[in-house]
Amino acid sequence: MLLAVLGDSLTYGYPFGPKVSWLQTVEEKLAVKILNHGICGETTGDMLLRINSIVREEGLTHLLIFGGANDILLAGRPLADIVADIIHMQNIALSHSLKSGSILPLVPEQYAYKKYFTDLRELIIEKSGKQIFLADLQPALLTGADKVNYFYDGIHLTVEGNSILGEYAASLLKDWLQQEE
Repeated sequence: MLLAVLGDSLTYGYPFGPKVSWLQTVEEKLAVKILNHGICGETTGDMLLRINSIVREEGLTHLLIFGGANDILLAGRPLADIVADIIHMQNIALSHSLKSGSILPLVPEQYAYKKYFTDLRELIIEKSGKQIFLADLQPALLTGADKVNYFYDGIHLTVEGNSILGEYAASLLKDWLQQEE
């Protein structure tokens, strides 16, 4: 089993890098090989340009897509366009006989963006097909007395935030990764 995760800075593990990313925790907890295809600043449109080479990686069985934040924060793209990109990527993965999933965007603390991110999450849920695994990691960051320490800038995760998110993600991804066809 080989999982690729296509995403932005939250996938990459910015500012610490992939060795501190929440994906590293998932990889260790589940003893599964994960390819971190996170690139800082990428939009879903950028990811769409890269996906065809990623889905052809030898031995790949699963693909997760984690994006949309930069589309809102940096590009001001319409939510429908962001979701169309994500759905298109999900379908490309399925057409390559991969198990496809999406991680719902995390809702940032800044009040001005909460509605956009909440609406984006709802649209992804609404438009994703039944074959698509959807993971909501937001609850991991809403619990615990240290939740204020999970973000260092309101969007990117601290080392502790990455660890907490990875622990939670591992519990959600375990069954999906182990499902038989």
